[in-house]
Amino acid sequence: MIRTEFWFLIVLAFVWIIIAIIQDLRKREVANWLNFSFVAVALVYRVFLSILLWDYRYFVYGAAGFAIFFVFANFFYYARIFAGGDAKLLMALGAVFPFSVFLL
Repeated sequence: MIRTEFWFLIVLAFVWIIIAIIQDLRKREVANWLNFSFVAVALVYRVFLSILLWDYRYFVYGAAGFAIFFVFANFFYYARIFAGGDAKLLMALGAVFPFSVFLL
């Protein structure tokens, strides 16, 4: 069961993905500002959540998810499965994915 702290991140992910889909269909690319802002908002939210709840694991799991998905995204990019914007969006989703649901 997903904890209530992560519903904001899940809704945020859906909104960003919808914007990325629209942008990809119109211009055939996903802008860097969209992906980098997604990573920043997700990790800053996790920092504030960690401070608010006095539990560093919320941020650590977000950073670890980003790192794990960074490896996958680079693999997909260099295997020519994804383009650059798609790979960056995958990295951002790694920061959002609630790993702590399984580990906390």
